[in-house]
Amino acid sequence: MFKRLNKYFCFSLFLFILTACGGGGSGGGAPDTPLPSDESSDTNNGDQSGGDQSGSGSGSGDQNDNGDETTPPVIEPPALPDERAARRFLMRATFGPVKNDIDYVMTHGYEAWIDKQAILPASLHFDLFETMMTEDGLSPNLNCFMPLAEQRIRMDAWWQRALKAEDQLRQRLAFALSQIIVISEKNADLLCRTRGVTNFYDILVANSLGNYRDILQQTTLHPAMGYYLSSIRNRREATNNNILPDENFAREVMQLFTIGLKELNDNGSVKLDSANNQAETYNQEMIMTLARVFTGLNYGDSTIAISEKRTLNSDIIPMKGWIFFHDNEAKALFNGTLLPKFGFPLDEVTATIDNLFEHHNIAPFISKRLIQRFVSSNPSDKYVERVAQAFNDNGHGKKGDMIAIIKAILLDEEALNSHSDGQSFGKVKEPLLMFSALWRAYDATGENNRFRFSNSDTISGQKPLSAHSVFNFYSPTYSPAGTIRDHNLFSPELQILTAQSITKTTNALEEYANSAILNSEERNTISVDTSSLLPLASTPLLLAEKLNMDLMAGSMSDEMKQVLIDFIETTPYENNDGTLRVNEALFLVLSSPEFAIQR
Repeated sequence: MFKRLNKYFCFSLFLFILTACGGGGSGGGAPDTPLPSDESSDTNNGDQSGGDQSGSGSGSGDQNDNGDETTPPVIEPPALPDERAARRFLMRATFGPVKNDIDYVMTHGYEAWIDKQAILPASLHFDLFETMMTEDGLSPNLNCFMPLAEQRIRMDAWWQRALKAEDQLRQRLAFALSQIIVISEKNADLLCRTRGVTNFYDILVANSLGNYRDILQQTTLHPAMGYYLSSIRNRREATNNNILPDENFAREVMQLFTIGLKELNDNGSVKLDSANNQAETYNQEMIMTLARVFTGLNYGDSTIAISEKRTLNSDIIPMKGWIFFHDNEAKALFNGTLLPKFGFPLDEVTATIDNLFEHHNIAPFISKRLIQRFVSSNPSDKYVERVAQAFNDNGHGKKGDMIAIIKAILLDEEALNSHSDGQSFGKVKEPLLMFSALWRAYDATGENNRFRFSNSDTISGQKPLSAHSVFNFYSPTYSPAGTIRDHNLFSPELQILTAQSITKTTNALEEYANSAILNSEERNTISVDTSSLLPLASTPLLLAEKLNMDLMAGSMSDEMKQVLIDFIETTPYENNDGTLRVNEALFLVLSSPEFAIQR
């Protein structure tokens, strides 16, 4: 009965806090050493490995008696992160902090950890998916045989990589990018093309620490994108047959994947035109022009221009161009770029991607979207501008360098030091990151070596590559009515939170905290190892502190900590076995509003 009352209490408090400005409290625990405030510093240059840094240098040094020589100044290295700071950093950069990464960050610093991640080989999904298909007695086919089984296996592979792959930063970036450059297996044309969907995701994994320009090019030509936004077998205008080029991909590649709807300043703020109105980035004429660019594309292994006949490889080979169905008229792009008549299809696609990539809007537009996925729903203009600068120039004249971009996001002063500032900093955690945080914190193992949680969308509203539209699970500018909107703030993740999804998510977290899932087609038993918690069950304060550090990076407020301690003390310690206490306390943290907020 007490547990049910507790669940109701958490649920009610959850609803309350998610309507509050900023969605979270101030956090508890000792503050970290602050960084010196220096807006002019370049967050992408120099050694940024120290977290919550204390500054550098000790002054001018001493001079000898005759003043002829000056002792070189003593340059103190940046302060290394403590455990709280390391965990908070890794909560953003990974699917959940684990000991090896925590130790590395504390020993070598933030930037060194990113540099290490950058040289790790990519843990791709497609080969693992194929292996799991074979293990389950399935083979690739063209007949839409058991598509739901294939989708479940795709998610098995996704969770395996998210939870166990060493290249965590690459995996987190791929997940973030999949919410910007969106395809979805909910699309009827992709329902039976799971191999293609999985292969598409590997573009994001493989290039997530490469260059955004390459990501654009490869996703544009992937047949999964061709099906999702109807650019495959898109044909040039034929008025006698009432055929016009499809505008779907042309519109979304601008609106969502590159430059957005409004002209932006470098800090992400909207530019105004001469009439003091918000300036738009493109018009219908530009949509029609780009639609003509993306004509004449079909399967990469097709032998006929508009044939729908495909092989097993058709869904994973980049599309190729066919001149006969490609628009052969001149095309005027942005910034005065003109594509001459009779251009080859792939040449024009490449030139158009280049043109969009060089547009001034892409840096602030994509930078802000990525900040929202990793750090805060409401970054300051200066934060956006600093990341946009890194997007435009990695320090060596290169634009779109994803390593420079993610460093600028994760190592920015605002990211490292604003966790206890104000009510607008931070974000609501994505539902999947709540589950992954639990499973990585307590070294989860799955029944039959699988982490099967393939119906996460029906529980929490989120499942990779399964959004209901090209606009992702939620809008980056979603602002629910009430305090958040009144303060002109955004909270994208709240768009998929409903009373039903909160209840289902809370129930699922309870089941997984107790390793109590019965195997089914959609979910299996995923057990957590709470052996590190059991010795602390007899000491409520120590157990509360351990849970605080493991799941919340030490950010638990004093009020919540006291509630947790009181709860542990009133939970029976049966037969000198702390299992009940541990499981109940673990669930209380997982169902708390503070756990649901990342700061």
